[in-house]
Amino acid sequence: AERITVRLPDGRDFEAEVLGADTRTDLAVIKIPAEGLPAAALGDSDDVEIGQWVMAIGNPFSFALEDSKPTVTTGVVSGVRRNLPLMAEGNRRYPDLIQTDAAINPGNSGGPLVNMHGQVIGINVAIISTTGGYMGLGFAIPINRARQILDQLIAGEDISYGWLGVSVQEVTPDLRSYFGLQQEAGVVVLDVVAGSPAATAGLQTGDVILTVNGRTIDDPADLSTIVADIPPGRQVPLTIVRDESRQELTVTVGRYPEGDATGEGTDSEQEPGGQDDAPGQEIMGMRVEDITPALSMQYGLPDTEGVVVTSVEPGSPADEAGIVPTDVVTHVERRPVRSVDEFLAAVGRCRDRCLLQTTTGFKVLKKQETDR
Repeated sequence: AERITVRLPDGRDFEAEVLGADTRTDLAVIKIPAEGLPAAALGDSDDVEIGQWVMAIGNPFSFALEDSKPTVTTGVVSGVRRNLPLMAEGNRRYPDLIQTDAAINPGNSGGPLVNMHGQVIGINVAIISTTGGYMGLGFAIPINRARQILDQLIAGEDISYGWLGVSVQEVTPDLRSYFGLQQEAGVVVLDVVAGSPAATAGLQTGDVILTVNGRTIDDPADLSTIVADIPPGRQVPLTIVRDESRQELTVTVGRYPEGDATGEGTDSEQEPGGQDDAPGQEIMGMRVEDITPALSMQYGLPDTEGVVVTSVEPGSPADEAGIVPTDVVTHVERRPVRSVDEFLAAVGRCRDRCLLQTTTGFKVLKKQETDR
C-alpha cells in the first residue's frame, strides 16, 4: 500500500506510518499520531482449546465503513495447529493457525479473534472457500506467534528465520515399514540443497528426521515451523534414522534465503492424455518411457534425469504405491536411473518391494508373485 488511513470508532482519521513488515508471516506494524487510545488485552493462544467460544471482529465487505463501527461474529475454535500451504505470492507461510467457524469474510482480515474474556488470541488472516466468501473455515494467526514477530518489528529489527536446506515428505505407513520405524513421527529427506546447512551436517537423501533440537517432528510443516524459529547460526542436534539405525547429527542452522523454500514435496497436477500407443515399457501396472524433449515439453517435466510414467492402471501395484502419470522416477533403491533399461534392471533386482524416488516423493512399490 502506498497510503494507509486508520479510521477510529469516534470518526477520526489518521494517516499511518509503517514501522515494519514481514511478508513471510503476513504481519505488519503501523503507527498513528494519536494519544490516549485504549489497548486491546492480549491473551495466551497456547491455552486455546477446541470447542471454546470466540468472536471475530472486523469490517466484512466494508459494510460498516460509513459509521466506522466494526461487526462481530461468533463461533467456536474448530481446530488448532492448522497449516495452510505455502502461498506463492511473497512466499508466505501460515503455520500453527487457529481454525474457527466464526464467520470471517473479506474485510475481516487483520481483525482480532477474541476469547470470551475479551482477550485477543489471534489475528484473522485467511479462509478456505470455493466462492470467495465464508464457508465455515476461517483461520487466525495465534497471538503468541504474532507477538514474537511484532516485538522485533516495533524494535526496528530485521526478521530472520532458520533454514536447513532440505525438501522433505511425510512418512506414510508404507515408508514407515520400509525404513523400519517404530514410531509414527518423522519426515523423509527428499533432497538436500548443495552447500546448505543440512549438506554440511551430513544429511542425505532417504534419511528420516525424527527430532530437531529435541523437538519431535510430526510432518513437513512441523519441520519448517520448528526450524524457522531457531536463530540462524545456532548449533542444534538432529536425530535421524539411516539404514534402520538411529544417528545423532549436529547442524548449524542457516538464515532462510528469500525466494527459496525449506519445504515439502509438491504434487504434480498434470495428466498426460492420448498416450495409449506411446512407445515404452509396462511394469507392475505403469508405463514408463525415456524422457525426450517432446515429452518434456508436452508434460512440463522438470529438468532431471530419469524415466517418466505416462500411464498407471487402476488397482495395480503402481497405483497402490501412489505413482501418478507424469511422475519422473529418478532413483530406485536410492540409486539413480537414467533410462527405461536401467529402471527395469533396478526394479528386477528388488525382492519384495522397491523404494522409488519420484518428482512427487518416495513411493514403495510392492512386487506381486508374478513380478518377482
